[in-house]
Amino acid sequence: MKYVCVIGGANIDIFVSPYSQLVLRDSNPSRIHYAYGGVARNIAENLTRLQVNTHFVTAFGQDNFADLLKQDCLRLGMDISSSSTFNGNTSTYICVNDISKDMFLGASDMDILSNISVDLLSSLLTLFNNATAIVIDTNLNVEVLDYLISNVTQPIFIETVSCAKAKKLISRRLPFSIKANSYEAEVITGVSITDQTSCHEALLKLNKQGAVLPIITCGKEGSYYYYNGKFGHNQGISVISGNTTGAGDSFLAGVVWGYQQGKDVDYCLRAGSLASILTLQSDKPVSELLSSDYLTTLLK
Repeated sequence: MKYVCVIGGANIDIFVSPYSQLVLRDSNPSRIHYAYGGVARNIAENLTRLQVNTHFVTAFGQDNFADLLKQDCLRLGMDISSSSTFNGNTSTYICVNDISKDMFLGASDMDILSNISVDLLSSLLTLFNNATAIVIDTNLNVEVLDYLISNVTQPIFIETVSCAKAKKLISRRLPFSIKANSYEAEVITGVSITDQTSCHEALLKLNKQGAVLPIITCGKEGSYYYYNGKFGHNQGISVISGNTTGAGDSFLAGVVWGYQQGKDVDYCLRAGSLASILTLQSDKPVSELLSSDYLTTLLK
């Protein structure tokens, strides 16, 4: 049976949405809600909702949040048998949105993820090398990233997560595919991305670092990629956004979903765009509307 492995962070996400313009250094009346998140976990949930057999490898803490995370992963149908539990707090992320529902400030405590070590993952190498694809995020430390990129024989897709964590990839060997937004791509390549020409320059630099399929997402401008010596562009679509958190994770999951089916790159990028749009229209990091049948219908 075909399957995909996803390796990286699983968080409890806390979202703060103020009712009016934020006032700094003061208490702001807001709607506060909780969700299960983490970049890798979000990707794993998206893939599971797309009916992809998904093995999720993460580090859980020893607290009630971890129990809730595990229960939710199992409820969705993920295989978490290769994940591990360690002493410490469950990874937690807090997002404070502005009045337009875009992220104003984020904060995270992800120390537990340092327990995802080379020794731990080397024991799972057979699992990884029998997968159709591997998805990783840059919450992993650089030694682990280097180990996976050097030792996994199946295509690896990497999500850069944030500008701060994208710094881990500067001048490093990249896997089969990297998905970064324009800001993260600027950090990795040193190219100031202001238009299509500079975006192409950044894509070529990512390719020279080893990425066969580098992808740069540029918001409403759509996504750009380089593959087999050719540049490609997938048009962006303007939507009324309920929430921007998780849209990039859904995008990459859609790309991997298409790849696992043997679809061409343009189809994969369109699948990613449509999956991200569903998330943008949701108030959750993963849209509950997402399914393989629904996405296939949208792509026709």
